Amino acid sequence: MIKLLNINKKEYILIIFILVLSFFSGYTGGIISHKNNSAKEIKDEKVEKNIESAQKLKSNNTNIAEPDSISGAANTAIPAVVHISLGRRNMSQFVLRNSSTSIYKPLEKRYFTLGSGIIISPDGYILTNNHVIENLGGNINTSLSDGRKFKAKIIGTDPKTDLAVIKIDANNLPTIKLADSDKADIGDVVIAVGNPFGIGETVTMGIISAVGRSNIGIVEYENFIQTDAAINPGSSGGALVNTRGELVGVNTAILTKSGGYEGIGFAIPSNMAKKVYRDIMANGKVQRGWIGVGIQDVNVQIAGFFAKNIIKGVIVTAVIKDSPAYNSGLQKGDIIIAVNSKEILNKNKVKNDIAEAPVGKKFKINLVRKGKIVSLYVKTSKLPESADVFDVRNFNVPEN
Repeated sequence: MIKLLNINKKEYILIIFILVLSFFSGYTGGIISHKNNSAKEIKDEKVEKNIESAQKLKSNNTNIAEPDSISGAANTAIPAVVHISLGRRNMSQFVLRNSSTSIYKPLEKRYFTLGSGIIISPDGYILTNNHVIENLGGNINTSLSDGRKFKAKIIGTDPKTDLAVIKIDANNLPTIKLADSDKADIGDVVIAVGNPFGIGETVTMGIISAVGRSNIGIVEYENFIQTDAAINPGSSGGALVNTRGELVGVNTAILTKSGGYEGIGFAIPSNMAKKVYRDIMANGKVQRGWIGVGIQDVNVQIAGFFAKNIIKGVIVTAVIKDSPAYNSGLQKGDIIIAVNSKEILNKNKVKNDIAEAPVGKKFKINLVRKGKIVSLYVKTSKLPESADVFDVRNFNVPEN
């Protein structure tokens, strides 16, 4: 018989307890490990299924853009932008200001192309810049993004905003939705779509740098959206669209020293373009509201003479006899500070609001007269063909 180790009863019980504890610890650990591995396998399966579902969804919907991509907006806008041309022609860019810094309406130079246009209706009505088509003698060629070519005819023009409507004989054309340009804001991402140098549809991206730009000297009625999205020669009349592919402006001009793009472009807001388009379609020309006043921005000198506490607004410099303004009681020297309860910052705001108003619309005008606030109402009439409105640039304060 083998002699057992010389241990007492307490030591024997302790050894047995350690052995039992070790057995259960290993068994429990195995169970926990098995559960963790099972949970991990289930989680991995769910991740794989989610990835597969996302890949299937993407493959079934090609219009879903990658994050931070403008491809959806670009693909929406490109088919609705046309190329406008008149064969080979040595045509210089149109310079508006002869100085070290010039405003250019980017026409094409020594190429086939002249500019771009935007399809507004499925039956072939196209919006473009007046300066693109004004010297073509009605001989206008257009090319669509799908390669089809059409002759176009002029429906109407509006040199005062540099807009025009032309028509091609086609149906079921892709169009672009017009956004509310009043909601466009500084910092909004936009893309410019055109046909620069006649090389084909081209998209450039930037932001809205400013809104309500005026006193540029391009056209009579200015309310430009400024952008740093590149507007190159051949892109006049092209589309400036938001990230949803909606039209916010018609690309029109660039500010440059070199004659090339330098980061400052101007687009006519879609709301102004919509008004011009609808008037041309309805009447063949644009009808504008008129009240018969000359106005000028308030400056420190004027404010000091007429109303020492007023530094914003416009001063009435002339009132035409028997005009709506005359009949409503407006007087020379009145300082208009609000129209329809909206603060007035400059004369172009007043000018554009009245011009875009339908004939017969009544405006509430708040003004300062001899230091007192006065309110009155004036109703617009149709702008006379020969009226020289709002064009009073110099107003001298009377000497004491």
